[in-house]
Amino acid sequence: MDEVRDSFRSSTWGWLRGTLAGIGTVLLGIAGVAVMRVLQLVGLAALLRRREHWPPLALFGLWIAFVLAVNGPIATPKYRLPIEPPLMVMTGAGLYTLSRWRHGAKPA
Repeated sequence: MDEVRDSFRSSTWGWLRGTLAGIGTVLLGIAGVAVMRVLQLVGLAALLRRREHWPPLALFGLWIAFVLAVNGPIATPKYRLPIEPPLMVMTGAGLYTLSRWRHGAKPA
């Protein structure tokens, strides 16, 4: 009977450890995406503050709307890939803005 109990404990612990590792990995990935989205929002706000950035932002917005209209809001990388360049620009603008803010300069 002790062998069965020990076997049950070890198999249950192994399953739980694997499940917790999987959940931790997923939560870490979600946290990374959340950080990137916040950076993108900061970048978008920084870009919207300057009027000369409005035409490229309008083109980015039209491009994103077109891609979403054609593919729908599907989250797989295959359909999200055309939207990544504008998101990268917004992330870069967000990093630049936070960097300037951190060093005491007024964000551009």
